[in-house]
Amino acid sequence: NKAHGSPLGEDGVAQTKKFWHLPEEKFFVPSAVKMFFAAKQQEGKRLQEEWQERVRVWSKQFPELHQEYLKLFNQEMSNQEIEDLLNLIDMPESI
Repeated sequence: NKAHGSPLGEDGVAQTKKFWHLPEEKFFVPSAVKMFFAAKQQEGKRLQEEWQERVRVWSKQFPELHQEYLKLFNQEMSNQEIEDLLNLIDMPESI
């Protein structure tokens, strides 16, 4: 289908931008979009810091579990250790 499969080409892009009153620049990000993602970046940084603090507190309360967590997170567990963990979880047969 030509409507969905064909690229617009330079002339088609120029006409579309003119119709929608968009800047002629090849790559343009509106300031509202930049501001939105800048805010998301700050939120993500805050959430990461909160998570790291929670892990720090938890690791002091449960050092043995923290070591197991690190092994799992860093993919250092043996197949047997992974199987033992999975056996602790009541999983449906369909998985």
